[in-house]
Amino acid sequence: MPRGFQIGRLFGTDIFATPGFLGLLALFFWFNRENPAAAAIIVLAVVVSILVHEFGHVTAARRMVGGRAVVLLWFMGGLCLHEPTTVPKKQFVISIMGPLFGFAGGALCKLVLLAVPDLHPLLAGWLTAMWWIGVVWTGLNLLPILPLDGGQAL
Repeated sequence: MPRGFQIGRLFGTDIFATPGFLGLLALFFWFNRENPAAAAIIVLAVVVSILVHEFGHVTAARRMVGGRAVVLLWFMGGLCLHEPTTVPKKQFVISIMGPLFGFAGGALCKLVLLAVPDLHPLLAGWLTAMWWIGVVWTGLNLLPILPLDGGQAL
């Protein structure tokens, strides 16, 4: 069982958060305290981006090894806790699906930004943050360093 407290359930998957994750979100608000709307946009984009990414892992884990998977939000982002596998190909697929979902989510946000030029500024700001996180943050996550996904896949 993950350490933290349950904050919800999505698509049959329990989602837990640690105090460290809430502290991370509080930092985003603190650094943007002059503009609470921007802080809210960033926090919402971070949470949604992490969940999209982690549900890539959840989807792959359910198909590759079955069983229960949970998402844990912690100070470094998110973790998908699932049944273990000793098959390298399965572990690779599980590891890489999070970044693929992240890139796909970022690309979708960029397409909406390009297709609909007159979006409300708050929505445009959120989509821009989602695009940036989906591309840059996901790209960094693919570095071949443990515990990042790139290190897991390697």
